[in-house]
Amino acid sequence: MNERKILIVDDDINVVRALGKTFTTILPGYLLLTATSGNEGLNMLKSQNPDVVIVDVRLGEESGMDLIKEFHTHAKEKWRRPPRFIVITAYDDERVKQEATQTYKVDKFLLKPFADGEIQEAVLEAVEKCLKEDFEMGMKQLTFARMHMSRRKERAREAHRQVVDESKRKSTQAGKDGSDG
Repeated sequence: MNERKILIVDDDINVVRALGKTFTTILPGYLLLTATSGNEGLNMLKSQNPDVVIVDVRLGEESGMDLIKEFHTHAKEKWRRPPRFIVITAYDDERVKQEATQTYKVDKFLLKPFADGEIQEAVLEAVEKCLKEDFEMGMKQLTFARMHMSRRKERAREAHRQVVDESKRKSTQAGKDGSDG
């Protein structure tokens, strides 16, 4: 099974550390990935295939929204299941929020400082969605495999019937040929 991963992209190392500690505690089986710039985050996103990405809107001179745009423009179709995005910011900008939630369909848009348990709940919801999607994909693959096996079994049964019928026909024919003599 693939290793589960969470990527945190924030230029504030204290936020990265705090979130890292939180998620290492509540999701101990997950690999925690961190980046402190948009470019580093995009590279990790492309190379590590995380399940959940937590990204700050403002990353120094860069923008977390640019990371999401770049992903949706160039990388999304290469993924079996795209990651869930959670956007975090200290700036209440309605335009950015609408772009994130409506255009890019991010899972959550959260303002810093977070309400008690808010970021944890958002990540757990995103993880749950990932697990459900993976389960559904697995069930579809299993259903397809069963249909394929069923068709193969039916073809094998049909081939067996033809062999048996041909054998009976030859046996009957041989019996007739032997009794004529």
